[in-house]
Amino acid sequence: MNCLQARKLKFEIKIKRSKEKTNFFQSYYLRCDVKHNISVIKIIRLIYDRANKLFLKFVATKQNHELIANEIKDYLIHSTNRNNSKYKTPFDCIPSLPILKI
Repeated sequence: MNCLQARKLKFEIKIKRSKEKTNFFQSYYLRCDVKHNISVIKIIRLIYDRANKLFLKFVATKQNHELIANEIKDYLIHSTNRNNSKYKTPFDCIPSLPILKI
């Protein structure tokens, strides 16, 4: 057997193995296709439900924080009590700084 025939034989064996692998994966895919698709759909549905729950939780939390902030703001505005400084934050009275022009 010369060098050219040996290369040809190796190439044919390689192609044969490749075809066997392809056939195996095709048959495996056909056997598991329905089961696999159902499990992927279930996982996607679970992710979608979880995302919706987290979004609703976020919206509810944001509304609660806004409600509390509005109550504190109303108390500060309408309070006749002088002891309301404990609710003030440094951001309630930010001094206006001069704008420097360069």
